[in-house]
Amino acid sequence: QQDYGRFLGDRRMRWHGDPSLNIPGWCQFGKAFCFYHRKDGVLVGLCKMGFATLSEDAGKTWSRPVQPPTLIAGSAKVWGQRTAEGRFALVYNPNRGKRYPLVMVQGDDGREFRDMRVVHGELPRQRYQGKYKDLGAQYIRGLAEWADDGTFADKQATWLVYSVNKEDIWVARVPLPAKPDESASLSDDFARVAPGAVVPGWNLYSPRWAPVAVVADGDKRCLELRDADPFDYARVVRVFPESARPRVEVLVKPSRTDARLEIELCDDAGRRPVRIALSETGQVQATDGGQVRELGRYAGGSWMTFSLAADLTAGRYMVQVDKGESQSLAVAEPGCKTVQRLSLRTGPWRGLGDGGPVEPAADTPVATPAVFLLSRVSVQALPSPMP
Repeated sequence: QQDYGRFLGDRRMRWHGDPSLNIPGWCQFGKAFCFYHRKDGVLVGLCKMGFATLSEDAGKTWSRPVQPPTLIAGSAKVWGQRTAEGRFALVYNPNRGKRYPLVMVQGDDGREFRDMRVVHGELPRQRYQGKYKDLGAQYIRGLAEWADDGTFADKQATWLVYSVNKEDIWVARVPLPAKPDESASLSDDFARVAPGAVVPGWNLYSPRWAPVAVVADGDKRCLELRDADPFDYARVVRVFPESARPRVEVLVKPSRTDARLEIELCDDAGRRPVRIALSETGQVQATDGGQVRELGRYAGGSWMTFSLAADLTAGRYMVQVDKGESQSLAVAEPGCKTVQRLSLRTGPWRGLGDGGPVEPAADTPVATPAVFLLSRVSVQALPSPMP
């Protein structure tokens, strides 16, 4: 994988150093290679700028590198591999200038790929200043097919490692088969999940200082979002069948009343028409069109049931907290006609980041983390429009 084949001697590709393969202002062909064998046995080589080259003789000779027009990649790295299930995956930043989000596409033969989905879409603040500090999840590497150290023992997942903002190193475990969408109604609890084990069906964003894990709470097991990070948050996302009229029930226990948990229903582009929050002021809040309404106070250490029913076609949704009165509200983004994700997050929505490097003295975990427990989630489609 060395850049430009510098240490290969006469085994270098003939294309290394070819001036016709330079990208002005970026880099030339041959940086950050990865390799995999296609289903037909041809060896594929991929490197920065989306260059691809093929070898039919086990790497002795290589085809002239090309940039496939549908592989939109810049100077961040591209990773390709055959997965444990016998399919193929490409992981990269689909942008020639920016390095976010990090996505994966899949295929059956190693030459055609589809079903682009996000692996890492979060864009936290930079923690440190420096030169060439590109934002985003980048420099992706996975497990090469030549690995013989047991790293392919997990046949249920693909493992990826990358840097975020050229700072922290992250690991992502992508379950196999990687489902592009969800087709079954949900009724999740965590009773059968061992503490600390993989959480089936859930997408977890779990920074070092804001971890997400299954824990025991008395005689029940819950999904815990614990947040001691002053500049990041814990987040979990559950994909459900796309619906214009979903009914969602969530059972949550906050540890205290001066921390924040945002509960949202999102569409396939990440827009958030339905927004509920446990606020830092001890109030349950909900977005009503362009304003925020307070629905009442909540208590720390007590379980709360949130019942949400949305009719995106009508631009309305209903919220009921425990057995209180149902509140009718206008959606926050009228252009959303369906939703397909439930998101819970221990901080405010930040979009594509919220500023430059932080003060080093402030970049320490808080003494008392915020803790939120999630016990049960159900999602069903309403059979008819809301009254």
